[in-house]
Amino acid sequence: MPLNGHNNCIELAIQFDAIIMKTIITTLLLVSFAISAHAQGGLAFFSSGREIAVSTNFERKVWGEFRLSTKPYYTLFEDPRVAEYKGIPQLIGNANIIHNDQVAMSLGLGLGYSPWEGGEGGLGFVTIPLGIRTAPFKNAPNFYLLGEFSPKIVPDGEWYYVIPAVSWGMRYQFLKE
Repeated sequence: MPLNGHNNCIELAIQFDAIIMKTIITTLLLVSFAISAHAQGGLAFFSSGREIAVSTNFERKVWGEFRLSTKPYYTLFEDPRVAEYKGIPQLIGNANIIHNDQVAMSLGLGLGYSPWEGGEGGLGFVTIPLGIRTAPFKNAPNFYLLGEFSPKIVPDGEWYYVIPAVSWGMRYQFLKE
């Protein structure tokens, strides 16, 4: 009997290692994409969902962003079929509503999708991020600190429920020279 428990621990460790490797590979691909594209885009990290994001130039009035979670959303989604899923993608369009040398505030609208465990169906949601960012260091003008309220609006039959998500984060802007 203990041997069977030991095998379960080994299987869990292997699954955990595979998840860590997928996260590392995804992060490296996103960073490589942002750098190699020489896009005037950015790379960001958000604490809620431990999301990694690649964006177009967020200094412009309107900009886009792709986010990918790196931890399960079990704290956000109540449905047990979604509870352990990582890698939830979100595609977001944003507009800067306040923008000056010290602070910027943006409002966005996006879509996300989380497949069910087992691969049959999934859960789509709408997100409405309201964010604020500032570049606090004069000798690092492309580095920003940010805060964001990003509720997820999830359909549930005839009803909808709202999952509030508040996060802090960091953003770096890659600029063409």
